[in-house]
Formats: sequence, structure tokens, C-alpha cells
Amino acid sequence: MSRRGRRAFAFALALTLGAALFASPACAASQRRVLLVLVGGGAPGTLLDALHGAGFGELALITASLGNYNQQQTLLDITQGARVPRIDYSPQAPAQLELAPDESIGEWNVVRARAKSADAGIEPGLLAGSIPGGAAYAAGGAPQSDAVLAAGRSGRIAQVSVGSRSSLLDRVATLLKTRSLVVADLNELGLLRALRRSRRQGELLLVLERPPATAPAQTDAPKLLALAAAGLGARYGALSTKTTRIDGLVTPSDLGPTIVRWLRLHGPSQFSGQPITVGAPRSLGWFGSFAQRLGVIQHRRTEVLLAFLAVWMFVLVLAFALRRDLSVGLRVGGLAALWAPAFALLSAAIEPSAGVELALIVGGAFAVAAVSDRLVPWPRAPAVPVALVLVLYALDLARGAPLIETSLVGSDPISGARFFGAGNELAALLPVALFAGLAAALPQRAPGRREVALFAAAGALLTVIVAWGRLGANVGAIFTIGGGSAVATALLLPGGLNRRRVGLATLAIAAALGLLAALDLISGDGAQFTRQVIHAHSLAALFNTLGRRLSEAWSALFVGAVLPAVLACLAFAVVAFLTRRRLLAPVGPASTWAAALGGGFAGALLGSVANDSGPRLLLVGCGMLICVLAYLRGAPPLPRPRTFLSDASRRKQNSNSGPASPGRTRPFCPRGTIWR
Repeated sequence: MSRRGRRAFAFALALTLGAALFASPACAASQRRVLLVLVGGGAPGTLLDALHGAGFGELALITASLGNYNQQQTLLDITQGARVPRIDYSPQAPAQLELAPDESIGEWNVVRARAKSADAGIEPGLLAGSIPGGAAYAAGGAPQSDAVLAAGRSGRIAQVSVGSRSSLLDRVATLLKTRSLVVADLNELGLLRALRRSRRQGELLLVLERPPATAPAQTDAPKLLALAAAGLGARYGALSTKTTRIDGLVTPSDLGPTIVRWLRLHGPSQFSGQPITVGAPRSLGWFGSFAQRLGVIQHRRTEVLLAFLAVWMFVLVLAFALRRDLSVGLRVGGLAALWAPAFALLSAAIEPSAGVELALIVGGAFAVAAVSDRLVPWPRAPAVPVALVLVLYALDLARGAPLIETSLVGSDPISGARFFGAGNELAALLPVALFAGLAAALPQRAPGRREVALFAAAGALLTVIVAWGRLGANVGAIFTIGGGSAVATALLLPGGLNRRRVGLATLAIAAALGLLAALDLISGDGAQFTRQVIHAHSLAALFNTLGRRLSEAWSALFVGAVLPAVLACLAFAVVAFLTRRRLLAPVGPASTWAAALGGGFAGALLGSVANDSGPRLLLVGCGMLICVLAYLRGAPPLPRPRTFLSDASRRKQNSNSGPASPGRTRPFCPRGTIWR
């Protein structure tokens, strides 16, 4: 081949390689774009209808806040890709987010200092700062507070385009030619269809309901916002994320990882959310009913609790008026508290109105409690509701907790703290119920090896169910259930608690944490324990997480009337311990009931110290312990000893002042002894 031929061949080869290079995935990745559009709000269900009518088939609801809602905090949560409670910030109120003339967010130094005070490694502007070249912002009219979504770590926006509404679509298209991320304020829903039709290949279109305006110091009830996407998946369906494990529900922290992943960039470790994917399809009716259900859980809890106490008080007054005896009312009320979680799960399955749900949970629990008290000998009755509740909740956790998450004893997903598995309150309630059920099912005698083995095995099994990331995903169960089980088992052994057994219990808790870490890593479930503890990007971040949780638990003590309620629970526990022989006289202070009550209180106390919910676990655990103790104190009176004397002999014996005539009588037994 001549020199000219070799040059021609080399030139052709270079053209071929260049074409292949431009067609490679790396080049395709550089052409990827994300358009984040914010539209006017309203009811989430109404806006989702409008988005569906505009041709969007990838829909979801988004929890706007962690706790009470604030617009500025929601926007900052999106930019930093992580959320912490407002109580962790100093000051708690965020700064006013306004676009300054120099295309930066005003008071950004205040925003950064406040984020640093949370001691959680969060960084406002992390989303736009992770994108080469930064992000652009376009508005049709006056700029809105959501311009902060395009601000980088320094608070500056790479490119701002403000103009008329009629030119907005053209300006957005121009920005997308040079910017990988464009944030646009869209005031007219009618333009959504045009945006979706003009979407190019490699472009991800996200439509978010604009967070409703609030003052920086103002907080509202938790809200749900509407979210839609175009191009995220190959099919239509509800948007889903591992953060919630609920098809159709995502969080603001998930938007950042989703955008970074779409642009095929390496996401920063500070992102606590998970990328959004397309899950199973959901109907518009499901979104409406789901949003309505999540919106009523919080206040219905209070209504049901007050109604339960009112009905119990009525039962006590009625029992005293009819029989001059409170034992029946005490037994039925204590049993009703153990039956109530089963009816709460039933009401979540049918999602009734407020009145029907109240009647179903409270009325149903008291009705079934009265029947079970009548049919099952005292003190065996608690074993029946406890067995049913544990089986139902374990089955629902195995199914992904679809009923628990919308029940009144669930995690209240709209608050943004927990979305799946067993909530902290449920984790405090279940061990008390378990120990009471075991004590009721076992023979009423001095505990032996059999009782010790059953308490230890049942506690270990329930700990795995509630703590494992694939089921309950509640690492606090290691302390509430595992720690309580260890204390109850030690109390069953001769000699009770001592230093050696406390040390063994501590080692058992540490071993349980190691086992939980291994299970989560093997199964790859990505629960909160895995993300925040096992996969912590540094030792300092791990200690910050633990310290922040302890700080949140301590701060929760001073909210409302929590502190007086906690002090009352602790005082009651001290009095109960000092008078334990009298309180447990119906069953005997050396029975398994003493270990059950002691283990339940120990679990609630340990959980309140080691969990960010703090005092709530202690209040829930002590409340259930009081109900169990009320059942025990409501022991039925023993019948008078029967004699086999004739009426004439009885009259003669009563009138005779001498020694009583011999006769066959039933032996005397102390109150509460079970006849077999």
C-alpha cells in the first residue's frame, strides 16, 4: 500500500473511531438532561388528576416534611438531600429564601451556619453543587422561593432566566442545551402537556407541586405534595423508592439521588435518600384514598385513646353500681387494651369513617374482652389476644406492612419519620404484650427451666422479627424487646438480677446488634440501620448520628406535657416495685407475672434511652403495663368454701357454742390460686 493509501486508511479509521466514541454511553450520558418543574398546588388528588390528564403516567405523593411542615425547610431538604427534625437546628426557623440581584440566595451564610448546627453532615446546595457547571433557573414572572433548588454550595445559581410567561418554554429549551439541570417555575398547568410533548430523548421531566408558602417561623400540619415524572421508566406506574418501600410515596430527599443517578454522576455520600424508580401501577382513586387516610391517622389516635379511657371509666362505674365490685371492670379494661391492636389492624384494612373506626376499635375491643373474660379462666385470658396480635402483625410485616403503615398503631408515614416496618410505639407495645401472654399461658407456679427457656426463645424470635430490615426494620427493638427479654429471663432465674447477669445481658444486646448488621448486609434491605450506621461514610458521621438521636430523645422530654407524664410513670414504677408483694398477691410475687412486668418496664426504659422517640416509648410501655396490672388486680373473688353438712346440722352447728362439729369442707386457698 502506498503512502497516500495508508494516510487515507488512517483517516477513515479515525473517523470510524470518532463516530463510535460519540455513540458511546459516555457521550450519551453527557447529553442527559433533567428538567424540574414546579407548578401551583391544591389538593394532592386534584393536582394528580390534572397531571394524569396532561399525559403523565408516573405519579406519586411526596411527604413534604419531617414532622410539621415549613416551606423553606422542605426546599432546603431537597437541595441537601437529607432531612433532620427542626429541633436539631439552631435556630429552628430557617432563613427567608429569596433570589438576590446577583443571582444568589440571600442570607446564605445564615442557611449554612444553621445546617452546620444540626451536626448531621448536611450541606444546603449539595444537589446543584454536585452537577458540573451547576444548575439553571427559569421563571415566568417574579422569581419564587424555590429558586433555591438551583443554588450550589455557595448559594449562587449558575444561570438565571426571568421573563414573561409566554417566553418561558423557549427559554427553558435554550437553557437545556447547556445545562444538565434546569429548575423552572410554571404557573399555568396548561403548559404541562406542551412540556411533555417537547421532551427529548435522554431528558427526565419531573413535575413537583410547589410547596405552599409559609413564614420562616411558621409550621403547619404535615402535608403531602404531588409528583409526576416522564421518561423515568419504560412503563407507566407509581413512583417508588427504597426510602418508603411504598409504591406511590416518596420523600424530598429522594429527588437529589434520582437526578444525580439519571445524569450518571457519582452522588455524594451526604445524600440520605434513595433513587426513585417506577413501581406497580396505582389508580387515581388509590392516591386519593391513601392521601386521605394518611391525613387522619394522627388526630384519630388521640380520639381513640380518649374514647377508650372514657369507655373504661364507664365500665368501672357500671360494675361498681351493679355489684359494688370493680374487679370485672378492671379485668375487661385490661383485656380490651390487649385486644385493641388487632382491631386497629382490622380498621386499617377497611379504612372506615372516624365514627365507625372509633366504634370498631374501642367497642370491638371491649365487647370481645368481655366475652373472653367470661369464657377463659382468670388469669389465662391475655394469652388469647396476645397470640392473635403477634401472629397478625408478623404476617403483615412479612407482606411489607401494608396494613401497619396505615393503622393507628403504625408509623404515621405523613410525618416523614418512618414509612415501613414496625414503628417505635409498636415496638414498645409488643414486648409487654408478649410477656403478659407468656405469663398467662404458663402454669401459675414458681418458674423453672421451662419458663426461662420459653421467655428467652420467644423474646429472641420477636426481636428478630421486629428488628430485621426485611420485616420490622426497627433497630430499637434490640433494646425494647431484646433488652426486656433479657431482664425478664434474669428475673425468672433464682437470685434475680445481679452484676454477672447484667453483664451477660449487655453482651447479648451487643451480639444481637452484630447479628442484625449481618442479616441486613446479607439480605441487602437497605434499612435505616444499614444506611446510617453500617454504611456511615466516617466514624465521625456515626458518632454524630448517635449523638443526634440521643439529643432528639432528650429534647422530646420538654415538649408539651411529656415531662410530667414521664415523671408520673417513673413514680408509679417505684411505688409498684416497693409494693410488689401486695400488687401481685392475686398471682403471687414469685410467679412468672413478676418477671413479665419487670421485663416489660425494663424494655420500655431501655428503648426510651436508646431511641430518638425517647419518652414516647416509656409512656406507651408503661400504659400497657398499667392495663396488664389492672387485669391482675381484677382477680375474681373466690366462692365461699362449700360444706357437705345438711341444713339441720348447719343450724345446729351455728347455734352450738361448743366446738364445731366435724364435716368435709373445701380446703382454704389464697386469693388467686388456680384450681386444676
